[in-house]
Amino acid sequence: LDALNRQDNLVAREVLANNGVEFLQVGDEEELAWNQYAEIALDALLKRGSYTEQFLNEMRGHIKMFRNVADEDG
Repeated sequence: LDALNRQDNLVAREVLANNGVEFLQVGDEEELAWNQYAEIALDALLKRGSYTEQFLNEMRGHIKMFRNVADEDG
């Protein structure tokens, strides 16, 4: 199933590129800054009561897993 999803992602990425979407590489510092902004936003959602801590922790786990797979796929 993971291999099928990866293949689907590659096909979807190709379709997007063929329709003019550009994929940019960001530097380590820029990626770190974006990740910090995301954490600030998630903390604000928690403080505002928009989501439970359990839900946000689960989402953080999914994001971490996605990033690990994305790093492996290059």
